Order: sequence, then structure tokens, then C-alpha cells
Amino acid sequence: MAARSGTRRFKLLLVGVLLGIVAWSVLWFVAATIVDRQIARAERMAIDRDAILICAERRVSGYPFRVVVHCADGTKIGANGRKVRLGGLRVAAQVYDPARIIAEVDAPVELHLGRTPDMEASFDLAHASAHIDLSNGALRELIAEVVDMTFDLGAAQLAVAEFDMSVRRNPDEAADLDFAIRMTDAVPREGLEPADIAVRGRIGGGASLLQGRPELLLRTLATEGLPLVIDTALVECGDMLIDISGTLELRPDGLVDGELLVAVAGTDEGLPYKAVMNPKAEQMLSGLLKNFFASAPTRKIGDREAHTVAITLDESRVKPGGWITVATLPPLPLRFR
Repeated sequence: MAARSGTRRFKLLLVGVLLGIVAWSVLWFVAATIVDRQIARAERMAIDRDAILICAERRVSGYPFRVVVHCADGTKIGANGRKVRLGGLRVAAQVYDPARIIAEVDAPVELHLGRTPDMEASFDLAHASAHIDLSNGALRELIAEVVDMTFDLGAAQLAVAEFDMSVRRNPDEAADLDFAIRMTDAVPREGLEPADIAVRGRIGGGASLLQGRPELLLRTLATEGLPLVIDTALVECGDMLIDISGTLELRPDGLVDGELLVAVAGTDEGLPYKAVMNPKAEQMLSGLLKNFFASAPTRKIGDREAHTVAITLDESRVKPGGWITVATLPPLPLRFR
């Protein structure tokens, strides 16, 4: 009797496992079908709105635990005369955690921005991870990495060993957007010294970008201006190290107001990019910097001593120390109707 009872329990367990596999398979295929139909619907809606959304040679895979959408070379996204063409795209989500999305893009990526010359980016790796709020479809956080990128700008070519970006909704001010960008070994032109650049800050009202509503941000800019907080902007090139922090406000008329604290180390050791400078101009600029920072207060950037200066931006007029205007920034080409 004990043997029969054990055999019956095993059979029931086996039936339960098989039913679970069947139920999970049905769930996966239903989820994959819904995803495929939603993409097809989005493509049709894009056509109705004079936009571009094409997932070339679309297919869905990933059974049993993931749903992966594959788009082949020729995938396009765009609107208003601007478009991006991808060499391929894969977007994946776990069936049991659909709020976490992982994407990978294949090179090349071609950018057509209308009146400007076309641009093309090539890279060894480009991937991103996103966390989505399933209640409204908005992004909560996006983290992206691009490795060994070359950006062809036509007349110039930018090479970056690694590009990292992170954006998220500010935890204290839900309407604001936190951002962090880092570029390692960025070379603006072949033969020039590489630079490391790291920027971290916050955009007032920028969280609307995570909701796919850039028009809300533009509306704020057009009526009130756009505040920008720079926690730190660190640039290291050759022997020179620059650290910038402060606040800026982009005005509706394209002018900029703000207060910045700039710290510079390495002014005594020569300027970067001397290879593209006229020797006399480089000597004159080096002398000006040394004289300008000669009596400036100092602080440490890491283990290096840096000279600091406060800079006021008043209607795009650059005023070191808030006094004399030494330069005027051109207004940004903003057009609102």
C-alpha cells in the first residue's frame, strides 16, 4: 500500500509539473503575442501622425523566461524631418519582471537631423537598462553604456573609449531629472590629447522627458526658463584639470543667467591641444591664464592644488568675479510659437 501511495503521489506531482509547464508556455506565448501586436499598433499610429517607427524584420523570441523583440538592420525612428537609423535592436524583459527592460543596439547608427549634415556613430557595444513604471508607462531610470564609439560629424570625428549615462527622477523633487554623464578618453580629432569628462547635475522640470513628453519641458522653457544645477563638471586633459559647479538658467530668449565656481589645476604646465594652436597664441594664452589666476584663492581637486574663480553669467555676458564682461555667449537658437 505504501508503494502504491508513493507512486500515486509521484504521478500527481508529475501531472502538476506538466500542467505548470503548459500554463507557463501559454502565458509566454500570450505575452509575446501582445508585445508583437503592440509594436505593430505603434508602427501604424506613427504613420497616422507623420512619424517614423519601423522595426525591420521584427520577431519575438526568449522562451521560456524572457520576451525578446528583435529588429534587424534598417530599423528607423523619427519625426518632423529628423530620423535615426539603427543597425539592429534587441529589447528584452523578464516575464516575471516586466518593469525591467534591457536593450542592445547594433552599429552603425545614422542620424539625420534635417538641415545639418548627416552623422554616423559606430561602436563595439551599446546597451541600456531601463526601469519602467507599469502604471503609466513612464521611465523611472535609464542607464546606458557605449564602448569604443566613433562619431563621424562630417568635417570632424569624435572618438570616445567609453560613454556612460544615467538619468532618473529626482527622489526629492519629482518634477526634476537627475543626470550623470561620463566620457573616458574622448578625442575630438585624431592626434589630439584624450580628455576625461564627467558631469553630474539636475534639470528642473526635466522628469517630463521620462514620460515621453518633451513638449512639457519646452513649454516650461518658453514661458519660465529652464533651471540647471551642476553638481560637478570635471574635465581632465593633459596636465590640466577643471572642475565647475553652480547653477544656470536658460531663458526663453536663448540667453543664460547663472553663477559658476570654476577651479583650474595645471595652468603652469602648459595647455592641452597645443598642436592645433599658433605658437604665439598659445604662449599669450598661457601667460594670460597664469596672470589671471596668480592671486586667485586655491583649493584641492583630489590631491592637486587648483586656483578658483567665481563667474557670473548675466544675459549671457561672462563676468569673472561678477565685475567686467570679458566675453558674451551667443544666444541659443530657440524658436517658440
